[in-house]
Amino acid sequence: MAKELDALRELFLKQVQAEHVSGLSALLAFNAGMAASLKDVLKNRDHALSQYNKATALLDARSRECQRWQVAQANSTQREESAESSNSEGAGMMSSLLARMEKMIDDPQRGAKLQEKVSEAERAQVECKSKWESISGSVAKETQSFHAMTNADFSCGLREHVQQQITFEEEKQRMWSDLLHVFEQVPAANVD
Repeated sequence: MAKELDALRELFLKQVQAEHVSGLSALLAFNAGMAASLKDVLKNRDHALSQYNKATALLDARSRECQRWQVAQANSTQREESAESSNSEGAGMMSSLLARMEKMIDDPQRGAKLQEKVSEAERAQVECKSKWESISGSVAKETQSFHAMTNADFSCGLREHVQQQITFEEEKQRMWSDLLHVFEQVPAANVD
Protein backbone atom coordinates (compact mmCIF):
# COMPACT_ATOMS: atom_id res chain seq x y z
CA MET A 1 0.00 0.00 0.00
CA ALA A 2 2.83 2.42 0.84
CA LYS A 3 4.37 1.76 -2.56
CA GLU A 4 1.15 2.72 -4.39
CA LEU A 5 0.64 5.84 -2.23
CA ASP A 6 4.25 6.90 -2.84
CA ALA A 7 3.74 6.43 -6.59
CA LEU A 8 0.58 8.53 -6.40
CA ARG A 9 2.40 11.26 -4.47
CA GLU A 10 5.20 11.26 -7.07
CA LEU A 11 2.65 11.50 -9.86
CA PHE A 12 1.07 14.57 -8.25
CA LEU A 13 4.47 16.17 -7.67
CA LYS A 14 5.47 15.54 -11.28
CA GLN A 15 2.17 17.05 -12.49
CA VAL A 16 2.60 20.18 -10.37
CA GLN A 17 6.14 20.70 -11.69
CA ALA A 18 5.03 20.14 -15.29
CA GLU A 19 2.20 22.63 -14.84
CA HIS A 20 4.58 25.21 -13.44
CA VAL A 21 7.26 24.82 -16.13
CA SER A 22 5.42 24.06 -19.33
CA GLY A 23 1.77 23.93 -18.49
CA LEU A 24 -1.01 26.41 -18.76
CA SER A 25 0.85 29.16 -16.86
CA ALA A 26 3.72 29.06 -19.37
CA LEU A 27 1.25 29.19 -22.24
CA LEU A 28 -0.50 32.20 -20.72
CA ALA A 29 2.86 33.94 -20.15
CA PHE A 30 3.79 33.37 -23.80
CA ASN A 31 0.48 34.83 -24.93
CA ALA A 32 0.99 37.86 -22.66
CA GLY A 33 4.43 38.42 -24.18
CA MET A 34 2.96 38.33 -27.68
CA ALA A 35 0.33 40.88 -26.63
CA ALA A 36 3.07 43.15 -25.26
CA SER A 37 4.84 42.98 -28.64
CA LEU A 38 1.66 44.08 -30.38
CA LYS A 39 1.31 46.97 -27.93
CA ASP A 40 4.84 48.08 -28.87
CA VAL A 41 3.87 48.13 -32.54
CA LEU A 42 0.85 50.27 -31.70
CA LYS A 43 3.02 52.62 -29.60
CA ASN A 44 5.34 53.05 -32.59
CA ARG A 45 2.36 53.89 -34.78
CA ASP A 46 1.08 56.43 -32.24
CA HIS A 47 4.55 58.00 -31.97
CA ALA A 48 4.80 58.27 -35.76
CA LEU A 49 1.37 59.95 -35.87
CA SER A 50 2.44 62.37 -33.15
CA GLN A 51 5.60 63.25 -35.10
CA TYR A 52 3.54 63.76 -38.27
CA ASN A 53 1.13 66.08 -36.42
CA LYS A 54 4.06 68.10 -35.01
CA ALA A 55 5.65 68.37 -38.47
CA THR A 56 2.33 69.54 -39.93
CA ALA A 57 1.95 72.17 -37.18
CA LEU A 58 5.52 73.38 -37.79
CA LEU A 59 4.89 73.63 -41.54
CA ASP A 60 1.73 75.65 -40.91
CA ALA A 61 3.59 78.00 -38.56
CA ARG A 62 6.50 78.49 -41.01
CA SER A 63 4.09 79.09 -43.90
CA ARG A 64 2.13 81.71 -41.92
CA GLU A 65 5.38 83.44 -40.92
CA CYS A 66 6.51 83.56 -44.54
CA GLN A 67 3.12 84.86 -45.69
CA ARG A 68 3.12 87.61 -43.02
CA TRP A 69 6.58 88.70 -44.16
CA GLN A 70 5.48 88.74 -47.83
CA VAL A 71 2.38 90.80 -46.96
CA ALA A 72 4.52 93.21 -44.94
CA GLN A 73 6.94 93.57 -47.88
CA ALA A 74 4.08 94.19 -50.30
CA ASN A 75 2.55 96.80 -47.96
CA SER A 76 5.92 98.51 -47.54
CA THR A 77 6.47 98.67 -51.30
CA GLN A 78 2.93 99.93 -51.82
CA ARG A 79 3.40 102.67 -49.19
CA GLU A 80 6.67 103.69 -50.81
CA GLU A 81 5.09 103.88 -54.26
CA SER A 82 2.06 105.79 -53.04
CA ALA A 83 4.28 108.19 -51.14
CA GLU A 84 6.35 108.92 -54.26
CA SER A 85 3.27 109.58 -56.36
CA SER A 86 1.62 111.70 -53.69
CA ASN A 87 1.08 115.35 -54.46
CA SER A 88 1.99 116.64 -51.04
CA GLU A 89 5.75 116.51 -50.98
CA GLY A 90 6.29 116.60 -47.20
CA ALA A 91 3.87 113.83 -46.27
CA GLY A 92 4.87 111.74 -49.28
CA MET A 93 8.53 112.13 -48.52
CA MET A 94 7.97 111.13 -44.91
CA SER A 95 6.02 107.97 -45.89
CA SER A 96 8.63 107.10 -48.48
CA LEU A 97 11.39 107.59 -45.96
CA LEU A 98 9.59 105.38 -43.39
CA ALA A 99 9.02 102.64 -45.98
CA ARG A 100 12.68 102.71 -46.99
CA MET A 101 13.78 102.59 -43.34
CA GLU A 102 11.59 99.51 -42.75
CA LYS A 103 13.28 97.77 -45.67
CA MET A 104 16.75 98.76 -44.45
CA ILE A 105 16.03 97.42 -40.95
CA ASP A 106 14.72 94.16 -42.42
CA ASP A 107 17.33 91.52 -43.24
CA PRO A 108 17.67 91.46 -47.03
CA GLN A 109 18.03 87.65 -46.90
CA ARG A 110 15.02 87.16 -44.64
CA GLY A 111 12.67 86.17 -47.45
CA ALA A 112 15.07 83.49 -48.68
CA LYS A 113 15.65 82.27 -45.12
CA LEU A 114 11.94 82.06 -44.43
CA GLN A 115 11.36 80.19 -47.70
CA GLU A 116 14.16 77.75 -46.79
CA LYS A 117 12.51 77.13 -43.39
CA VAL A 118 9.22 76.42 -45.15
CA SER A 119 10.97 74.00 -47.52
CA GLU A 120 12.67 72.21 -44.61
CA ALA A 121 9.33 71.93 -42.79
CA GLU A 122 7.71 70.54 -45.96
CA ARG A 123 10.45 67.89 -46.29
CA ALA A 124 10.12 66.93 -42.62
CA GLN A 125 6.34 66.69 -42.94
CA VAL A 126 6.58 64.49 -46.05
CA GLU A 127 9.09 62.22 -44.29
CA CYS A 128 6.94 61.92 -41.15
CA LYS A 129 3.81 61.30 -43.21
CA SER A 130 5.56 58.56 -45.18
CA LYS A 131 6.77 56.87 -41.99
CA TRP A 132 3.35 57.08 -40.36
CA GLU A 133 1.59 55.72 -43.46
CA SER A 134 4.10 52.88 -43.72
CA ILE A 135 3.61 51.88 -40.09
CA SER A 136 -0.18 52.31 -40.25
CA GLY A 137 -0.38 50.27 -43.43
CA SER A 138 1.47 47.38 -41.88
CA VAL A 139 -0.32 47.39 -38.51
CA ALA A 140 -3.49 45.75 -39.87
CA LYS A 141 -1.49 43.02 -41.58
CA GLU A 142 0.73 42.52 -38.53
CA THR A 143 -2.30 42.44 -36.22
CA GLN A 144 -4.02 39.85 -38.38
CA SER A 145 -0.82 37.79 -38.49
CA PHE A 146 -0.42 38.21 -34.72
CA HIS A 147 -3.93 36.94 -34.03
CA ALA A 148 -3.55 34.00 -36.40
CA MET A 149 -0.21 33.04 -34.86
CA THR A 150 -1.30 33.42 -31.23
CA ASN A 151 -4.56 31.56 -31.89
CA ALA A 152 -2.64 28.69 -33.49
CA ASP A 153 -0.01 28.66 -30.72
CA PHE A 154 -2.62 28.90 -27.99
CA SER A 155 -4.72 26.16 -29.58
CA CYS A 156 -1.66 23.91 -29.92
CA GLY A 157 -0.65 24.63 -26.35
CA LEU A 158 -4.14 23.95 -25.04
CA ARG A 159 -4.33 20.67 -26.97
CA GLU A 160 -1.03 19.61 -25.40
CA HIS A 161 -2.26 20.75 -21.99
CA VAL A 162 -5.50 18.78 -22.34
CA GLN A 163 -3.59 15.70 -23.52
CA GLN A 164 -1.27 16.00 -20.51
CA GLN A 165 -4.31 16.26 -18.22
CA ILE A 166 -5.85 13.14 -19.80
CA THR A 167 -2.56 11.24 -19.45
CA PHE A 168 -2.25 12.43 -15.85
CA GLU A 169 -5.82 11.40 -15.02
CA GLU A 170 -5.32 7.98 -16.67
CA GLU A 171 -2.13 7.41 -14.68
CA LYS A 172 -3.83 8.60 -11.51
CA GLN A 173 -6.77 6.28 -12.15
CA ARG A 174 -4.40 3.36 -12.75
CA MET A 175 -2.65 4.05 -9.42
CA TRP A 176 -5.94 4.26 -7.57
CA SER A 177 -6.91 0.96 -9.17
CA ASP A 178 -3.59 -0.57 -8.01
CA LEU A 179 -4.30 0.73 -4.51
CA LEU A 180 -7.80 -0.72 -4.64
CA HIS A 181 -6.29 -4.06 -5.71
CA VAL A 182 -4.09 -3.98 -2.57
CA PHE A 183 -7.12 -3.35 -0.35
CA GLU A 184 -9.07 -6.09 -2.07
CA GLN A 185 -6.38 -8.59 -1.06
CA VAL A 186 -6.87 -7.79 2.60
CA PRO A 187 -9.31 -10.37 3.98
CA ALA A 188 -12.61 -9.06 5.16
CA ALA A 189 -13.17 -9.37 8.86
CA ASN A 190 -16.07 -11.53 9.95
CA VAL A 191 -18.01 -9.74 12.55
CA ASP A 192 -20.35 -12.13 14.31
